[in-house]
Amino acid sequence: TAFPTSRVDKVASVHARIGWKALTASEYQDDGYVFLSTPNIKGRAIDFERVNYISEFRYRESPELMLQAGDVLLAKDGSTLGISALVTHLPRPATVNGSIAVIRCHGINPAFLRYVFEGAVVQGEIQRLKDGMGVPHLFQWDIRRLPVPLPPLDVQRQIADFLDDQVGRVDGLREARIRQESLLRDSLQ
Repeated sequence: TAFPTSRVDKVASVHARIGWKALTASEYQDDGYVFLSTPNIKGRAIDFERVNYISEFRYRESPELMLQAGDVLLAKDGSTLGISALVTHLPRPATVNGSIAVIRCHGINPAFLRYVFEGAVVQGEIQRLKDGMGVPHLFQWDIRRLPVPLPPLDVQRQIADFLDDQVGRVDGLREARIRQESLLRDSLQ
């Protein structure tokens, strides 16, 4: 059964930093507010350990980018263009740098939307849209117009749950395979 199709801007808000508001790396602190960048998006997880920190002033100057559980993060610049992650928890207040768009859902299940972003249709559209001199880039305008299938919300949740389970199984098999190869190498030595 084909589901109706909509666009991201009809089911979510899209926010990203416009420039850096003159923020420089010299302003990073040893502690403070988490300032995520694309290396912190690790597949299905977000790495909150190896992060930069910014001041409360810098954190609060962009309230629309103060992360909340349920936000979907989408890399919009550079070699990681198009990777996404779902904010499932926040160990401390966090925001994002200019390479990440924050998508806040209001008419779609966030876990489902993350899988839509990872799917062939949206990834193909991202590849078609990317722009920039030397550094691939997606504009917020483009992100807002990405196509989104809209099954009923209960079906979205079922799809996301099924994919979470299947991806978890594949990840588990991959980790077991890596352990096997390591044990084999150790045995051969």
